[in-house]
Amino acid sequence: MVTKQALSRDPQPAQIAPTGDGYMPLYCAAQWIATAGHAVPWDVAADALWGQAYRSLCDAIASEEVKIIGERNGEKGLVPSYLFANCEISHHANLSLPDEGQFYLSSCPYLDESRWLDGIGDSMVGRNGIANWERLRVQKKDVWRLWPFRDAQATLKTVRTGMRGRPTSAPDIEREHSARWDRGEALLSVRAEALALWNWIRSRHPEAAPGKPKTIEETIRAEHRIRKGGAGK
Repeated sequence: MVTKQALSRDPQPAQIAPTGDGYMPLYCAAQWIATAGHAVPWDVAADALWGQAYRSLCDAIASEEVKIIGERNGEKGLVPSYLFANCEISHHANLSLPDEGQFYLSSCPYLDESRWLDGIGDSMVGRNGIANWERLRVQKKDVWRLWPFRDAQATLKTVRTGMRGRPTSAPDIEREHSARWDRGEALLSVRAEALALWNWIRSRHPEAAPGKPKTIEETIRAEHRIRKGGAGK
């Protein structure tokens, strides 16, 4: 298994956007989701955000909203979508080895094509002699349709909450922040919660002006402190 220590000695993962035709490594799709379209560094996104990204992607695959292909016994083909329904997941931000089920997803950062071909990538690992599905790729257009982080890098540099001609997203963010606490989904770190809300507003309301994650952090800080204290944390 690839460890965090080993990854720290490797080059930074490649950034592949889900644009155009064809397929991309499953990890690259999860990275796109967790970092809101590469708007934040891959190692800044909190572990919880990576978990949410992988789970959202696996749920979309299971519901056949995202097409996935792979290799098994040397043959390429479609990977059965049902394998991803509530599957256990081992990835670089959560290296625990699942111990239940016939299959589990093992995902490593995509560094380059040669390492990916050597097996440092994504696999649906089979147990009890069941063959693995290896070199998992998802269809780009499906990922883009579900997570269209348009011009995410530029957004961080140029968008300001309340910019003239665009509606402010602050009320929506505050309502969702409160709702996440009520649902038990809020992250304890205000920084991680702000990034989660930035991801949410960009995917649900792309027409709004989300501002920077730091701006969202300041918007929710007081309420977050109160809620966190009330939760006994």
